[in-house]
Amino acid sequence: MIFQDFLENRVAKKIQEQNTNILQSLSSENSDTIQMEGREFELFLKKREIEFLIEYFFAKHLSQMMLRFGEDIISNKLIFMPILKGGVYLESIIKVFSRLHFISSEFIGMQSYFNGKKKENKQYLDCDKKIIENNHIILIDEIIDSGETLTKITENIFSKNPASISFFIAINKVDPQKKQALKKNFDQYGVYTTAIQCPYDYWAIGTLLGLDNNQFCRATLDHLYIEKKDKKPDSLLLKFYSRLEILITKYNEGLCEKDEIIAFIEQY
Repeated sequence: MIFQDFLENRVAKKIQEQNTNILQSLSSENSDTIQMEGREFELFLKKREIEFLIEYFFAKHLSQMMLRFGEDIISNKLIFMPILKGGVYLESIIKVFSRLHFISSEFIGMQSYFNGKKKENKQYLDCDKKIIENNHIILIDEIIDSGETLTKITENIFSKNPASISFFIAINKVDPQKKQALKKNFDQYGVYTTAIQCPYDYWAIGTLLGLDNNQFCRATLDHLYIEKKDKKPDSLLLKFYSRLEILITKYNEGLCEKDEIIAFIEQY
């Protein structure tokens, strides 16, 4: 598996640096809840549902880009740029089902957190202008919440004269009251797509997408977990993911067609 090879080779060193006691206490295959750094997290979305949603929405994203900018962008003018570690994890998943060419350019010193609080925010782009100029750029990241970091990066790239800037984000954790305004802002540069809706006021972790808690569990959790609270997430969202899990299970067992799952997603 391409993704498994990526995990073994690219993050092995990072795993060794992490707290081994915490790592040994986690079992993503069997645990519906986990304890970490004084927080309790509960299972929100499983690996197979995550991968299905990313594959579906990424294909839709490319389709919208071709409609807007022309089909030739796929073959000769499309540059993929993952943002930090989370973007690299997401890029590796996309590569499993995509044969498109990637040019990876690191974004260094982006937004960081410690115990849920923002730390110093230094931002700069380590990339040659020649890579960006007159090309269609897709920024790839694992999550968006406030949108501040992505806005800063976009402004930096825009100053280097790209043909367009599009955005593929795995998890949307933006405040519902701000989602439309944020999407409108990014849509002016290109196509803006998010694959997974996550409660905005819940801390989320999950290695498949590179989400961490103070750098822990980047390489130990396959599924997506959210912080456990007395208040439950939106019931419609939970019903959607519950039904999606049932459909994908049926699909894997040969009891339903892929088109039925896609129709359900599009209806939602």
